[in-house]
Amino acid sequence: MDIRDRIDFYRNKHGWSRLKLAEMLEISYTALKNWYNEKQCQPSLRTIQRACVVFNVTMAEMFSGISDSRSELGEDQMALLEIYNRLSAKNRKIVLDLAKALADE
Repeated sequence: MDIRDRIDFYRNKHGWSRLKLAEMLEISYTALKNWYNEKQCQPSLRTIQRACVVFNVTMAEMFSGISDSRSELGEDQMALLEIYNRLSAKNRKIVLDLAKALADE
C-alpha cells in the first residue's frame, strides 16, 4: 500500500469525500484528483504532514500502517520494527524468510 492508499484509508475511516479531504489538507481538489489519476503524482511532504495532523496519526503510522502506540506493540516488537526498517530490501527478505522458517518450527 503506497502513501496515497494510506491517506485514502484514513479518508474513508473518517467518512470524508475527496472534496472534504482536499479542504482539510488545504490543497486543490484537482491536485488531490491527480493522485488517483496519475501514478507518478504523489502528495508533497507538507501534504503528508498535514494529513497526519488532520487524521491524528504519526508519520510512522502513516507510512507503515502500524499504530505507533506502545500499548499495542511490546518493546521487543518495536525494537524489531526499528531494526527492520533500517535494512536494505535484500536483507529484509532474508529476515522475513528466516522468521517464516522459525515460525514453522
